[in-house]
Order: sequence, then C-alpha cells, then structure tokens
Amino acid sequence: AWKNAIIEALEVAYAHPADIPDAAAIRKIAAQKNAYAYGSVEGVYALDRSMLLIPRTREGRPGAHVITPLKLAGGEILLVDRGWVPAGTPAADMRRPQGGAMLRVTGLLRPPSRGNAFTPANPPDGDEIY
Repeated sequence: AWKNAIIEALEVAYAHPADIPDAAAIRKIAAQKNAYAYGSVEGVYALDRSMLLIPRTREGRPGAHVITPLKLAGGEILLVDRGWVPAGTPAADMRRPQGGAMLRVTGLLRPPSRGNAFTPANPPDGDEIY
C-alpha cells in the first residue's frame, strides 16, 4: 500500500508541474509528508562542490550518481542528482556544464530523507551530509 501511495504521488506531481520560484516554495513542498513536485528552479551549479554517491550500478556496471549543489538566487542550496556516470569517469566530464552561469533545472523535487536513531547529525562546519 505504501508503494502505491508513492506511485500515485509521483503521477500527480508529473501531471501538475509545480511553481517553484524560491526556497520558501521548496520548504513548503518538503514539509508535506510523501510530497513530490515536478517543476523548475533557477540557479548556479557549484560544480567544484560536486560529490559522488557510490556505489551505484546500472545494467550491472559499477558507477555513481553525481550530486551537485545548485545555489538559488536567494543564496539557498539545493542538491541536484545529475544522474549516473560509469566508474572511472574523469572529473572534468562530471563538471559540465561550466559553472558560474545561471541555468534552469527541471526535475522531480523529493522530500529530504529522514534519518533514524543510527544517523549522525550533519556537522555544520564540515563537508559531510548524512
């Protein structure tokens, strides 16, 4: 039943693109339980802060998801999953498009995952996110 609820929420999100003008709209969507939104945001990629989410496989091949911060006009940061790359992809290839240019990113906005009793706190001065 829970999986059907997620599928239904995704179908609704794709059928009704959301207006996501700023971080306040993102927080409003994220505050709703099992909320998903499909829409666009504008910002600048911080390509030098990209990270790899590993290990991930695709069709049996090892690789990673490239996660890149997108800085919105108000200064807020949104993490963008830019997709899967095969293991061994050169860092320069993962930094395209070039940073510094304002761009519009369209995709699915997911609520943040909730930690559990074993999830450490995110250190405010570190580069770690749990």
